[in-house]
Amino acid sequence: MTSIPTLALNGEAILLKNMRVTVSQQFQDKDQSGQTSATTKSEQGAKGKELRISGEIPFKNPEILKRIFELASATDAEGKRMKYRVAHEVARAVNFREATFSGMLDA
Repeated sequence: MTSIPTLALNGEAILLKNMRVTVSQQFQDKDQSGQTSATTKSEQGAKGKELRISGEIPFKNPEILKRIFELASATDAEGKRMKYRVAHEVARAVNFREATFSGMLDA
């Protein structure tokens, strides 16, 4: 049995070929060298998770690319970037439920 990886934002399927989904989380440390403390670093807590998605869009489906850019540019009533409910097996595995577009969107 083969499974087709699917991604949905607010219930809307995002169809990409050869989709690759990775998740990362940064853990912040603060350098304490030179302080009177016996430790060289102190924990600053965990930052938010980042979900990176890459894939291919066939030339015959430019509407998919257009829609992804529309979703990335969308704002709410207050002018803030839109938050999306994320549905994907990798996101579910790490309890990643809600996201905004950030960083760079390449085509």
